[in-house]
Amino acid sequence: MSAQKNGIVTEFVDNGSIYKNANNTTALIQFEEFDKCNVISFVGKYTYKVKFKGVEGYVRDRFLLVNEAMMDLYFDYEEAQKLKAIKSRGKSAKDLEIIAQLKEDSTNKVEEERKQIEALKTEQLRLANIQNKKAEDSVAKVKAEAARLEKIRLQNLKYQHQQDSIAKVKAEIANAEKLKLEQLKQKRIQDSLAKVKAEAVRLEKIRLQNLKYQRQQDSIAKVKAEIANAEKLKLEQLKQKRIQDSLAKVKAEAARLEKIRLQNLKYQRQQDSIAKVKAEIARTEKLKLEQLKQKRIQDSIAKVKAEAARLEKIRLQNLKYQRQQDSIAKVKAEIARTEKLKLEQIKQKRIQDSIAKVKAEAQDDAIDRAKQIEKRKQLIAAAAEKQRLETIEKQRITDSIAKAQSSKAASQDQVYHNTCHYFINEYDSFNHQQLIITEKYFISEQLNIELLREGSTTKIHFNFAEDLGCVDYVPSRRSTVRVILENDQSLTFYHSGSLDCNFFSLKANLSESYISLLKQSPIKSINLKASKGEVLLTDINYKTFFIEKLKCIEY
Repeated sequence: MSAQKNGIVTEFVDNGSIYKNANNTTALIQFEEFDKCNVISFVGKYTYKVKFKGVEGYVRDRFLLVNEAMMDLYFDYEEAQKLKAIKSRGKSAKDLEIIAQLKEDSTNKVEEERKQIEALKTEQLRLANIQNKKAEDSVAKVKAEAARLEKIRLQNLKYQHQQDSIAKVKAEIANAEKLKLEQLKQKRIQDSLAKVKAEAVRLEKIRLQNLKYQRQQDSIAKVKAEIANAEKLKLEQLKQKRIQDSLAKVKAEAARLEKIRLQNLKYQRQQDSIAKVKAEIARTEKLKLEQLKQKRIQDSIAKVKAEAARLEKIRLQNLKYQRQQDSIAKVKAEIARTEKLKLEQIKQKRIQDSIAKVKAEAQDDAIDRAKQIEKRKQLIAAAAEKQRLETIEKQRITDSIAKAQSSKAASQDQVYHNTCHYFINEYDSFNHQQLIITEKYFISEQLNIELLREGSTTKIHFNFAEDLGCVDYVPSRRSTVRVILENDQSLTFYHSGSLDCNFFSLKANLSESYISLLKQSPIKSINLKASKGEVLLTDINYKTFFIEKLKCIEY
């Protein structure tokens, strides 16, 4: 709706711009608060069309002082929009519901009549069948039945006329109801328009109040902001004053901290000096312990050398004794040979004497010839028996001497096997543990074994005289020693030391389970494996090495 010819005069309540279209995309002219303008119309979305300084454009209502005439423009616009919506919508949902009900009633009526006609036709067909079936019945019965059917037909026709009358009445009632609904609809529309207009007035009043409240809040916010700025400035000044007051305290605190720092520096230097002294003492102590360890090693070496000298002395004594025994054996053998020769000569002489005696007796007495021959045989047998007994006695003496010598050598071997020979066997006070290293025991011509114990850790070293390449600890090419016992138990030792390419010296750990197994059976063979290949040793001289010597590293 448009306003009067000259429009509605009002004024702007804030600075802003008039736009070319209602979407506020292109500004035409700017206005200031309290400038006058003419309102032409309300175009929706809180926007009015105005004329200002000869320029027509669009502006939001929040920039205008809204009066009663402008509110009328708003209500006229809303009413026009409502009527437009009603016209475009057409029939209401209630109207459509009534029409649908009438259509349903009409359909039901037609369906009911159709069913009655179908029933009538069915009945007529049934009667015709009866008539055909009973053609031989009397004519009187046929006429009576025809009369009855005609009566039924007339009744049905009468019922049909009644139904048509009912349908006409229902149609008139439906038209009247439709007219009544249309009138009710118009009344509801009028009531709705009044309610909408009243609600719009109320909402506009609330919006204006909110706008006024918002402006008041903006003013309050500006005042609060100015107060806050003033308070902030005051606090800043107070802060500056406090900073100035604190400078003296800070300087005093800095002086105190500097004094503490110098004291700490002095203390730190003292601590550094003490630490240096302690380090020097520790180094001296370590050097002293190292010297003590070297001295113990030297003492152990001296002991080993003394033991070696003692063993060498025993070996020379044994060699001297062996040579003496060899000389005695030679002398005894010569004596035995001479004695044997002498006995042989005596035997020959006795045989000759016996023969001569027998011949003499044979010549003297031919009768006693048989007796003499028998006697001669007895003498020969006695001489042979005597010679046999003498030979047995000499052999017994020789065997006794050899057995005595063998027993002495076996006794010496037994003493060696049952004795532990150590390179080092002492308590390491530096590491606080017992250190045991046995001598190298040769179990074959080229292989010797050392047993070691450091505290609770036991190890074993295999040393072989031939070149088998490098002894390596890398898993993919790790060197090994495999010991096979006579009970067919196989135990494998893996190198755990560093790479050694000078000679075969495999260093391995020796677990308690391996110690237990090694004590159960003598050695059958040993297989050594390094980078260049492997070798199998079957000629083992000292098969009971593990059984006899593992006890040497136990404590």
